[in-house]
Amino acid sequence: MSRNVVLIVLDSARKDIFDANAVALRERAEVDVAECRAVSNWSPASHGSLFTGELPHRSGVHAHEPSWDGVSTADTFLSAYGEHTKIGVSSNLFAGRPHGFDKYFDQFVSLSRHSVLSDVKEIDAFRSESDRDGLGLYVEYLRAAQQEGKLTRSLINGLIFKYNDFADGRPLPRLWEYGTRTSLRATRHRLQATEEPAFVFMNLMETHNPFANSIWYSGEGVPMSWSSNQFDTTTYNTLAPEDRPADHARNYRALYESSIQYTTDQITGFIDWCEMHLEGPTTFVITADHGEQLGSEADGGLIGHVGTLSESLLHVPLVIVNPPEDVDETDGRYLSHLDLPSLMRGLTDERLSLRYRNRIPAEVVGSSVPEGTQDYEFWNRMIRAAYDGRDKYVWDSLGETRQYRVGDAPCEETEVATDIEIPKHALAHFDTPIEEFKAQFADEDVNAWAADAPTERLKELGYL
Repeated sequence: MSRNVVLIVLDSARKDIFDANAVALRERAEVDVAECRAVSNWSPASHGSLFTGELPHRSGVHAHEPSWDGVSTADTFLSAYGEHTKIGVSSNLFAGRPHGFDKYFDQFVSLSRHSVLSDVKEIDAFRSESDRDGLGLYVEYLRAAQQEGKLTRSLINGLIFKYNDFADGRPLPRLWEYGTRTSLRATRHRLQATEEPAFVFMNLMETHNPFANSIWYSGEGVPMSWSSNQFDTTTYNTLAPEDRPADHARNYRALYESSIQYTTDQITGFIDWCEMHLEGPTTFVITADHGEQLGSEADGGLIGHVGTLSESLLHVPLVIVNPPEDVDETDGRYLSHLDLPSLMRGLTDERLSLRYRNRIPAEVVGSSVPEGTQDYEFWNRMIRAAYDGRDKYVWDSLGETRQYRVGDAPCEETEVATDIEIPKHALAHFDTPIEEFKAQFADEDVNAWAADAPTERLKELGYL
């Protein structure tokens, strides 16, 4: 029987915090890549590269067009999984039904990260299809849920969502977490009813902001009434340092650490279940689409994942449980997500392909920041990076250039020079000069695509 393959993408999980908190999962892994690098700093572009092996300016999935319409199955590693039943479970809008990501799968579950139950009328996808808002939206939603025979389950989700909304900022815990248990349960149900071999993709948003204490986990020293919703990402990052509350970054980090421990422990339990219930061998590949800034001095005081291509955002985990015995490995320092498709294709041939390289690139075309944001052009600028061993070169569409030295510890780098000439080998990773590529979007609203997206959910996640 062909091998089952499960790809789990943690959203916003940086390598150093993962290493310190994913103890049980790392103990289970036969492969734990020390120097894996994401290709971009937020979900649309990074998932585009994870599946196609192309930089964002080539894949076409980036800030100005976070849609999968122009990407065929043949453009992705999923073309190698023709004999597998392809199951997708995602609580990420950009790797979900609202942006056309579901087309690659035989079965797809697009979940709100607030969902307690699956197999409901999914509110985020419904929002993107409806022209109503306020009470009219919810009446229409409940009517549609009733027509599909999903009213009771949808009402339960809605009531718990409303409670959690009420509890935000009050000394009350959330009655659920941010979708991990629901996602894993939905995946188990589908695997039980699916003929093997199966390919499973999951995006788990538990480790993405916002953060708050819940009945399942809490942050050490974080008051029950505290929530990161006190500030959206853009508002916090544009505050003067002296105006940022002293406890915000500390609480943010504490809950972020707890979310990674909780989520990876749940994944470890899911691996145990699969090994007990699936007939064929199953390989688990766990990584993150990008990292996270936690407000530290090393992060420039920033939170979230905007404004830079720092090591906090690019250095991500990659662990593999139960890989094939046949290993095809190249020499080099880094394993880029540009080479993850090679790894995923190799698993269908009972081969573990690890393409390490000394020179790798990264890129963000822009960021989804609200128009009118202070220093809007800065936050929405295009940034590129290129590694050459421990040397890292970073430049942007506003003309700024910097050189860094990558440290020994995870997510560590030191600035060594500014106003430098970018080496030719660094520029050679990219087809089009950075200013030229960015200029084609000069007259566009970077958030124009959001007109057809679930706006409130995007605001909650700090994108608008």
